[in-house]
Amino acid sequence: MAQYLAELGGLVSALVIAELALTKPGEVPGAHLLTAHASADALERLRIITTIYLIVWFFAGATAFLFGLMHPKVLPPLTSVGQAWFGIAIAAAYAYLGVKPRDAC
Repeated sequence: MAQYLAELGGLVSALVIAELALTKPGEVPGAHLLTAHASADALERLRIITTIYLIVWFFAGATAFLFGLMHPKVLPPLTSVGQAWFGIAIAAAYAYLGVKPRDAC
């Protein structure tokens, strides 16, 4: 079960990071999947679906992280997943915000 939990968390997080890295700040994640002539309704549906996906990913990961902080010895696999999620969440934020090093002078 611990292996399954780690694998599933890694796969979901990899999808989140990949999609956010392709998305410009302020755009809807996944918008590049629609055609250039997509309707406003299709774009709104995509926005709702990706928002729900990201909210569920965030709260599941944050819950695992907080549980691991409060009760690290109760479920060690969940504690590990929560700690890994925290690092992945930071990477996802960097990917979405497009944080890049300054050009050398």
